[in-house]
Amino acid sequence: MTFAQVLPVLAGLFGLSLFFFGGTGGYYDTDAYEGNGCAH
Repeated sequence: MTFAQVLPVLAGLFGLSLFFFGGTGGYYDTDAYEGNGCAH
């Protein structure tokens, strides 16, 4: 297998992980988060 063959698979897994971790809410939806959602 070449890198060109492996890259689409890795990109697909990365995309799925973005949807998974982006959709679970996590720390920022809990009472432990004291910020206002602003990055600055």
